[in-house]
Amino acid sequence: FSALKEKKPIPLPSKVSKNRTVITFPVLVVSKIYLVNSMIEKRIQKTELAKRLDCHMQQVDRLLDFSHASKIERIEEALKVLGRGLELRPSDHILDSFSVGMLKKEKNAI
Repeated sequence: FSALKEKKPIPLPSKVSKNRTVITFPVLVVSKIYLVNSMIEKRIQKTELAKRLDCHMQQVDRLLDFSHASKIERIEEALKVLGRGLELRPSDHILDSFSVGMLKKEKNAI
């Protein structure tokens, strides 16, 4: 969780170009990156996230652990309490096979 400790967001991917190596990540890892970056952006500590999720710190630690197989629904719930959401869409392009976007919660959304 060094990104959280240093309060520096994890860099998002750059555009694909020729002569560059492309690295893809599983959707769960990408979702956790968005969660970490959302926490940093909103200045939410792990203790506050645990409080908002009504869970123990150990559960939040596992949620932020990139090697732990968290349920995507739990990550979605964590993003929701931060006013964010996930959008997953299929793509015919192999480089975009897991396109996950972060949605900001609209003020007037139902």
